[in-house]
Amino acid sequence: MLTREQFKAFRKDFEDAVVALEQKYSFTLRLGKITYSDTEFRTPLTATKVIEGKTPEQVQFEEHAALFGLKPEDFGKTFTVDGKEYRLIGLRPSAPAWPVIGRRADGKPFKFKGAVLKQIIG
Repeated sequence: MLTREQFKAFRKDFEDAVVALEQKYSFTLRLGKITYSDTEFRTPLTATKVIEGKTPEQVQFEEHAALFGLKPEDFGKTFTVDGKEYRLIGLRPSAPAWPVIGRRADGKPFKFKGAVLKQIIG
């Protein structure tokens, strides 16, 4: 029987295993939400083109970082909300109520209020 713990380990092993492919083909590879039964699992795989060593998300983040009191190197910093860890992947100046985008370990993005930035900057 497959377990959640196995999939957490699988996701980490997958990320480590695809590093060479990501570098060779200039893509980042991300697994989405994993669904499973007793004998199989499924997950979407997203490949994002890297331009000059940066994903499109990172380029956009760097353009908007100063508007939020952040630095370009804050891209990818981790923060915690309700006991769950997220990675900072985007900023939305056109959405003042929910301007922060974070990605959970399973690859799912979430919007957050600007107050979460205090945790990131602090």
